[in-house]
Parts: sequence; C-alpha cells; structure tokens
Amino acid sequence: GHILAALNEPVFELGLDGRVISATPAADVVAGRKTGDTGYFLADIVGQREQARFSQSLKRIGEGKTVAAAIEALVGSGTADGAATPMEFKLAAITGVNGKPTGIGVWVRDLSLEKASEAAANVQGTHLLDLVENVSDACVVEGADGNIEMMNDAFCRLFAVSEAPQSMVGTSCATLFEIASNATEKRIGPIYFPLDIDGGSDQHDELEFRLAGGETIVQGSLAVDGEAGVAGRMHLFHLKTARGGTGHDDDRPSAGLIATQMGLIEKIARELIVSLEGAGSAVLRGEQMELPSDVLTHFRRVEHAASTAFDAVAGLLDFSRIEGGPILLEPNPFSLRDSIAVLVASVVPQAEQNKVQLRLRIEQDVPDTMTGDAARLMLALRNLIECAMHLLPQEAGVTEKPPEIILSIAPEYAAEQKIHLAFSIEQINRGSTPKPKTLPPSAIMQLALARQIVRALADEKGKINIEERKNGVTYTFGGTFLFAASAPPKPRPTFVTLTGLPVLVVSADLEERKQLTEHMKTWRMQPHEADNATMALQLLTRMAHEKNPIPLVVTSNLLPVQDGFLLAFRIKHHHFLKQTAVIMLANGGRPGDAIACRENGISAYLRQPVAPQQLNEAIAAIMGAQDGAEDDATLITRHSLRESKKASVLVIDGARDQAMFAAGGLKKRDYRVVLVGTAAEAFVAMGQEEFDVVIVDPSNTNFADVAKVVEAISKAVGAERPRPKILLASESPLAGPTTFDGMVLKPFAKDSFVTAVVGILPPQSH
Repeated sequence: GHILAALNEPVFELGLDGRVISATPAADVVAGRKTGDTGYFLADIVGQREQARFSQSLKRIGEGKTVAAAIEALVGSGTADGAATPMEFKLAAITGVNGKPTGIGVWVRDLSLEKASEAAANVQGTHLLDLVENVSDACVVEGADGNIEMMNDAFCRLFAVSEAPQSMVGTSCATLFEIASNATEKRIGPIYFPLDIDGGSDQHDELEFRLAGGETIVQGSLAVDGEAGVAGRMHLFHLKTARGGTGHDDDRPSAGLIATQMGLIEKIARELIVSLEGAGSAVLRGEQMELPSDVLTHFRRVEHAASTAFDAVAGLLDFSRIEGGPILLEPNPFSLRDSIAVLVASVVPQAEQNKVQLRLRIEQDVPDTMTGDAARLMLALRNLIECAMHLLPQEAGVTEKPPEIILSIAPEYAAEQKIHLAFSIEQINRGSTPKPKTLPPSAIMQLALARQIVRALADEKGKINIEERKNGVTYTFGGTFLFAASAPPKPRPTFVTLTGLPVLVVSADLEERKQLTEHMKTWRMQPHEADNATMALQLLTRMAHEKNPIPLVVTSNLLPVQDGFLLAFRIKHHHFLKQTAVIMLANGGRPGDAIACRENGISAYLRQPVAPQQLNEAIAAIMGAQDGAEDDATLITRHSLRESKKASVLVIDGARDQAMFAAGGLKKRDYRVVLVGTAAEAFVAMGQEEFDVVIVDPSNTNFADVAKVVEAISKAVGAERPRPKILLASESPLAGPTTFDGMVLKPFAKDSFVTAVVGILPPQSH
C-alpha cells in the first residue's frame, strides 16, 4: 500500500459486496472523496448508464465466476469544463489460501488522452472505408501478399460475382479475377499481373476488355507505397460505354484521373500512419498536464497530420460520387462458439507463420444461440486479430516466450432477451524487441472496415477502443444481440471397458507422450499421438470421416500456437467432433484453470506428474467404464476422484498379483485402491493425493529401515495433512510394541483384507 501511494496510482480494495475498504490518495481523487473515506459503493462513482454493468462485473468476480474484468466508464466531472472523464477500471479477485475470492482489487486509468487520439483516427478511417465501399466504380484493394484487403459491391455487380464482398477478404486477388473473367468475352479479363514488391509506386497498368454483353471496361491498377516498399495495389474498373446506350468516349476516365485518385489514396495512407504514431490532437490536454515542450511539439505535428489526412479524404470523396450509406446488417440465428471455432481455424496459419500463441476466453455466461450478422461480426474480429498480427515485433518468435494474441468475449448485461457482449483482442509481446510504431496501409483499411461493422452492430453508437501499451495493444468493442436458451447437449456414448478404446495423446513433449501411451497400452487401449493442435485436429477429423472416430483426447495444456484449452474448444465446436471427451494434463497450472476447463468443455483436469491410477480412473469415469459413472458437467479432478469413494487405500507390496486379488473386495464396497510396488512409487503417490489407509509389506518393497517405515510414511505425507492409518502386511502376527496401527496377515485373503481396513476406519467410511 505504501508503494502504491508513493507512486500515486489510483487503486481501490473492495469487499465482495463492492464497498470500498481502502484506497490510495490518487484513488480518493478519482472518486471525489476525502482521504481515508471508505464504506461507499465504488459503482456509485461511475455514470448511471454504466452502473448496472459495473455492479454485475463486481458480482461475477465476487462469486468466483471470473477472476478479472476490464470496464470503461465515465466518472464525475474530472475536467475544467465539467465534463465526465473516461476511465478504465481493471478488476481482479483477491483470493485466500483456498483459492476463493476474499475481496476485489481495482486499478483505474485515465483514458482522456487515448480518446482524443482515437477520435482523430476514427474520422480518417470512416472516410477511407466510405471511399472503398461506396465509390460507384468497381474497386478492389490488393495487399502486398497478393490477397484482397477490401472490395466493393460494384465489383460484384459488374462481374456477376455471387459471393459477398466481405467474404472475399483474405483470398487471392488472382483467384478473384479468374472468377470474374467468366463474365467477359472469351473469358479474358480482369487481367492480373503479379505485383513487384520492390518496383515502387510507379507501377501503373491501364487495360481494356469487353464484358459478355459487349460493354467495354477500362481497368486501371496502381501500386501504393508503404513504409517498407510497396504496401499493395488498387484496381479500378470503369465502364467506357454505358449499358444499352450509345455512350461516348468522354465517359472513360483519363489515365491522369486514375493516377490522381491513386495518389490521393496513397497520401491518405501515409498521413494516417503518421496520425496513428502519436496520441492524436491532444495539445490542449497536454498543456493542462504541463508536459515537456518536445512532447507538445509532437502532439501539434500529429494534429496537423490528422487535419491534412482529413482534407485529402474529403477531396477524394467529392471526386468519387459516393452512393451508399452505412453497412446494413443481415441478422440470422447462429451459434457463437461454432462461428468462433471457424474464425480461429482461419487465423491459425498466420499465427503459425508468426510463431504467435493464440488464446481464447469465452465466459460461461455468454449464450451460444444468438441472432445477428455472424459473418460481419467474424470479419470484424478477424480484421482486428490480423491488425494485432501486423503489430508484432519483427523478430517475433525468437524469444523463449512467444507473443500472445488473446480473444475474449464476456457478457456485460442482458435484458428482454437481448445481451450486450464485450469483445477484446489483446496482443502481448513477451520479448524485448520493440513493436512496430505503425500499421501498414492494408491493416489501416482492415481497421477502418472493422470500425464500420462495429458501428452497425451497436446501432451507430459503437466504436473500437484501442489501448496501446509498451508490450502490446488491445482492441475492445461491444455489440448487442438477441439470444435464446441453448439446447442441452446430446448424451455422450459410454463404453463398458477401456479395452480397444481409441485415444489421442497430444503433447509437444516426446517423453510425456511416450510415457502416457505406454500406460494406455498396458490398459489395452489404442493410443495415437500428435505433437500440436493442428495435427491433432487433422487426425481426429480424418478418423471421423473414415467412420472410426476417436472418442477421447488426453492433451497437455502447453502446446505451441494453440494451447490445450483452445484445442478443446475447437474439438467441442467442430461439427464431427462434438461428442469427443477431453482430459487435460496441466504442467504448471494457473488460477482460473478450472473455470477455463468448464468454458472449453474439458471433462477432467489433472496436474502433472499424474499417477497412472489417477489417469486410469479419470478415463474410466468419463467414458462410463466404471460403476456409477454419470454423464454430467462436473469437472473431474484428483480431489473429486477421491471424494467420490468411501475411503482411499494405498497398498505397497511387490507381490502385485496377490494384492490385486485382495483389493477386489474393497473396490466392490466402493473404496478406492491404489497399488504400488516400491517405496519410491509410494512416496510419489502420497505426494499427489491423500490416503486414509496405507498397507505396507516392508520385506519386498525396499524400505531402507523396517523399524522406521511409519516414520518415513508420515514424513512423505507431510505435517499439514493427517497421517493415514498404517497396517503392516506380514506372514506372522505382531510381536511386542509397534508403531503400526494394525496388521494384515499374508497371504492376502479378501475377507481378512477387507475386515482389517474397515476395522480401523471411522463408521462413516464403512
């Protein structure tokens, strides 16, 4: 607390009911309270429109449904003119030793400067999008990689292309021109020439060809420079002769006209890059904060650049005969999670190329069956993810920790069968390489299109908030959708035995895969292997198509590009794989993993190193190959495996066959029995889970000192857990005083074995 106060950071500590317990001096200023004032509800300091959403987020964290949240809200009248100040609240659970929340921490950040920057960039992006989407001539924007960055409806109408313009984004421009050529005479045109990346912006082509109906088309193509060479190319298609009439050559735009249009677009791209470098036209705010003169000079330069870009776009708008208006949505019922699974599949190749770790978080309270324009929503998300990719360091992936891109979807509030969802794309650079300062022109266009879609999703009031940080950038926006209750999942098929059951083991660690498959072979299962999520999905899909599906996946949480949680999500929302069960083996688990398991449809979560007996029991419980197995949503863990039985018994005996025979009687009485053959195996088992009874035969289990067996077992259990009852397995009765709690005579017999265990347990465990 003293450190935070010294740093003048606005931080609150709240109780689970949302009341302020303590606050730093800077937080008191934000709240408009006297120093040391506590006991008030923090939600009361935000604007009335945000209070319900703010309170609901606090409640979700207090109930343990989520561990963190971020909310933007207006607070008080923090400026000289009395206007409310936009603030970002980051909420996080404060947990106790049992992992349950005991309070809520809140950190606050002033967003005034960022909002000023965004306002300037939003104006430029809107006009740029209007130019491309609504220009009357057919228009296609091609990126440096030869793929389509943007195209308009006029192109689809002119060349009878049935696909919607937004569905073609990211596909090959050459392929698009090949499809469009079917509408031309002799299927010649539009004509595609490969783009010379090093050739500069002097590349200009002007060609003519005829449509099947006889009309002449003039195609103009011009390259556009970026910061590092050619950033892409724009193609314009103009009717030389009007349809069905006697047109004049005057209808044809001159080469100079086309070049002028291209030059203006290039100028816009360059000016927008400059505007995105700085903090927008925030000179006044900077003067109020008494920033250094060199910083204010930079702000003034950014302000001038934004103004120049605005003038350039406005002139081009007047020049281009704008016809259309805002994007019109086409709402239809859709499955949100199925759509996200398809989206993830489309961005995985680029993530693999950039060595990026993709992560996904869709909170449990987000409904799945909704009504809205799924295609445009997914396009906006994809464009923002690809913008985040563009801002990766040049040396991404060479550090030990690869950069991450995290897509999060959380509910903000729901009313009258409508729900408002918060979408977030967070890019985190883990290495020391600085991120690029600007977006390339192609990404600026993607960002502009995403902004237009978001405005339509939120009834013209929506906007994309951009938070630039030292180690990355975050894009956030909201959208409102109709929703309906989801149908319950179909029952998962069950299996009488694990013998012959196919299973896929997914791990990047060769030794881990080898060890797991060896265990499964001893259980007579049929293991397959994959070292990454892409390979796993390909194998699962192929086996499903061949009518030989794999009903179970055992995966590590640590996988490259797509971690175990994202793999489970894609499996659960794949058309052919929805009934596949997933077990996660966690290496270095984190708080919130249990919530993530339920969100992604994972059936069991076990920490590594996992005892073979634990894994076997988890598989049997999930696949139905045990008595009393149920098909429910309960997450199976090592604790739930133990709690589902009357008591847990560890047998340490090298004569395994005899011990297995005797243990059958305990299993029939619903006791859990774990068999090990050596002292070392016993110590590992006791370190992983808690036992009520330990039966040990020191003569064939290599204990160093028989007289100190009880002491060694007590030490392995640890002082923080109760010591189990310890029975000596021996061929002769005990003689004299001993530290054992009792004994079991050998050779083992079922009746005596069960009687000895039941006799030393409390009645409730019988």
